[in-house]
Amino acid sequence: MDYFPSFSPDRYSRYAQLLCLSVLGICALGFAGWLWYGPILTLPGAGFYQMKVNTVIGLACGAVSLWLFIGKHRRPAARRTSQALAAAMVALGAINLAQYLFGIDIGIDELLLPDPFAHGPQLPGRPSVPTSCGFIAAGAALLMLQQKRWNARAAKLAAVSVCAWLGLAIAYLYGLASIYRFNAYGGVAIPTITCFILLNAGILLAQAQQGFMFYFTNRSYAGLAARRLLPTAVLAPVLLNWLVLLGHEVEMFDIRTALAIETIIIALVLTLVIGWCARSLLAFERLVSIKQSEKVQALEKAARLAHYDALTGLPNRVLLNERLGEAIKATGRKAGSVSLLFIDLDRFKPINDTHGHQAGDSVLIQIGQRLREVVRETDTVARLGGDEFVVLLAETRAADDAGLIAGKLITAIEQPYKVGEEEMYLSASIGISVFPKDGMEPQTLMEHADAAMYYAKSLGKRNYQFYAPHMTHEAVRRASIERQIRMALDDSAFVVEYQPKVSVSNGRLIGVEALVRFKPVDGRPPVSPVEFIPIAEESGLIVPLGRWVLMEACRQNKAWQDAGYLPLPVSVNVSAAQFRSGNFADIVHTALKSTGLSPAYLDLEITETTVMQNFDYAIGLMRQLQGLGVSVSIDDFGTGSSSLSKLKLFSADTLKIDRSFIRDLPHDRDDAAITCAIIDLARNLNQRVIAEGVETQEQFAFLQEHGCDEVQGFYFSAPLPAEKFESMYARQW
Repeated sequence: MDYFPSFSPDRYSRYAQLLCLSVLGICALGFAGWLWYGPILTLPGAGFYQMKVNTVIGLACGAVSLWLFIGKHRRPAARRTSQALAAAMVALGAINLAQYLFGIDIGIDELLLPDPFAHGPQLPGRPSVPTSCGFIAAGAALLMLQQKRWNARAAKLAAVSVCAWLGLAIAYLYGLASIYRFNAYGGVAIPTITCFILLNAGILLAQAQQGFMFYFTNRSYAGLAARRLLPTAVLAPVLLNWLVLLGHEVEMFDIRTALAIETIIIALVLTLVIGWCARSLLAFERLVSIKQSEKVQALEKAARLAHYDALTGLPNRVLLNERLGEAIKATGRKAGSVSLLFIDLDRFKPINDTHGHQAGDSVLIQIGQRLREVVRETDTVARLGGDEFVVLLAETRAADDAGLIAGKLITAIEQPYKVGEEEMYLSASIGISVFPKDGMEPQTLMEHADAAMYYAKSLGKRNYQFYAPHMTHEAVRRASIERQIRMALDDSAFVVEYQPKVSVSNGRLIGVEALVRFKPVDGRPPVSPVEFIPIAEESGLIVPLGRWVLMEACRQNKAWQDAGYLPLPVSVNVSAAQFRSGNFADIVHTALKSTGLSPAYLDLEITETTVMQNFDYAIGLMRQLQGLGVSVSIDDFGTGSSSLSKLKLFSADTLKIDRSFIRDLPHDRDDAAITCAIIDLARNLNQRVIAEGVETQEQFAFLQEHGCDEVQGFYFSAPLPAEKFESMYARQW
């Protein structure tokens, strides 16, 4: 709400229309008195002279002209009629005035019928001089209303007219005949005075938003006070003085007593009205104070939003850059150093995807609090957005200081997070840049800390790295690969290669695994899956990529079956992001339906870590997939954090031993023991077991000896394009 609410002219336009109707009503009564010879209508009392017929005509013209000007009567014909009536009013007044000035009679004094109340032949039915002047003034004001540039002058002219006619009304009230009687037939009738006051007041209200009238009609408290004071200032003295004179004439009290009473009453009335206005103005002051306070609060809130993160309350990028610049200037004078720690959370996206953004926001708030507890008050903890935080260490005596703080930050982040009834775990990767060694400008330090953070992620996450020049090259390469992945998705430049799965008992082909390969479209060398898969996961591109691989693997398997080959199941790796997407079962169903592949020949490999991140959700989705007829395998088994109590609930068809346990078989006793335990566990749970990464005869013999069901690896074949795979295994197929 504004201090001065916007003006609405409709209200005052309606008032003006009511005044027009009032004028027309008085004119109708006067004309009826002429028509049917009704003295009671034209002579309401002694000293009240009758309205002349020409006066009735002139005032009616003015009232109709104003009515047509107001409201919705804005059609061209109505406008022209309004102007013509106003001009007729001016003409009637000017002709009457000319007759008085030049002593002539042009025969218009009785336009419709003779004056039945004339007491002689002198000037029968002719309006008085004040009436003629009133016609000219009111008609001129109505004509001025038609032109916007003259609106303010029209209001001033109408205001002067109102004051003049009020003066005549007061003269009547006080019995000053010398003022209102000019000659025997030139006196001004009370109905005439009333009509002129109402008509000019209507003109003022028709332009209530113009000029000085706005001071009275605006909806502010100042306008309210003006509307209250004006009637009191005009009517109170007039009525009280009239009562004093009336009382004095009938000898109710002497003049001194009357004046004393009048003074007391006027003082009392004005005091009450002023107090009434003061109360409104006080309310206005309070409103202004509240609004000013709200404005200050809004400005403070806007300033805070511009410099602080809305969720965590930490400084944002803008404030961080300001403080970093100040720290660089201050440190430059002392020959010290400034450290910038760029923090990115590992595996934060699964929390949002699985538990919802509310849980993710709660975790981010807790992280912000933990980071502030680790650093000093003089340091700055900022959130850049998403799961990225930055810590500015304003003064560090040695590079090792930043490393120690980074280690503490990682430890703090790895503590469990309580969200509802569940505990969640996170880790972080941190990149560190130091002023002045790694850059002299805030932007350079940010870029180098960001590059060091990505390098820390590439080393397996959950660590911190100081910036080194080669990391910039790595960051540029990562950005280039991400851009190439996007281009490859648009151009269908990915290919799927197939690695055979072999039965341990007879060495025959019993299945294939589909593995995506990436050769950039710009002719650069192929990019290893070890490099582009993590980039695709971090950028979110793994979801459309995984959908394409699933569709392509199903299509190729169906094509082989249609070509007459023995049906074999094809295994497809499912990323954590795909698995948590919420509609993964629908995506699988769509792929099977569109390619025509039977669900029995599709196997989905889901990592143990993905399952354990949200166990209940994973078990439900796995059973839903199995309900479609698809088999499910637990990939990288042994590397996650499965508990024995949850392991028995696994609804998977196959356990896949991670290659890290196969690599050193049979020489590493620990790997051998773990592998044997997994094989025995799968057998007892009525699940098949497959070992990946088999590269030597010794590894194959060990697995064969201990009852492994299936194997795959370079010992049998590297992943092959579909055509080469088909030609190589056609005989066994």
